[in-house]
Amino acid sequence: MAKITLKKVKLEGGWSGSYQIDIRFIGTPIGAPVTISQTSQWVDYPPNTTLEIPGAGNLWLFVNGFYASMAATPLSNRPTQINVEAVIRYWIRDTHVRYDIVP
Repeated sequence: MAKITLKKVKLEGGWSGSYQIDIRFIGTPIGAPVTISQTSQWVDYPPNTTLEIPGAGNLWLFVNGFYASMAATPLSNRPTQINVEAVIRYWIRDTHVRYDIVP
């Protein structure tokens, strides 16, 4: 079974204020939510923000505790993927997530 490790997150577009961003794999949390109050700057996840993933699926975005959207392109648990970037669209806002997948 492979593991996904979240590395960084960035907000772009019509975000204003402070948001609690929670990235999940098909509804399962990958570590704790991250609070972000700026746009267009990468914010690091705490070390070991990792989850075992059984196969292909989508990253889901929760904002302030509520489901907002999911990535249009599913990710796969094979092969090894380093420093991949996914974009999750939420109205006129984008959430960029960088992650690694390692078997």
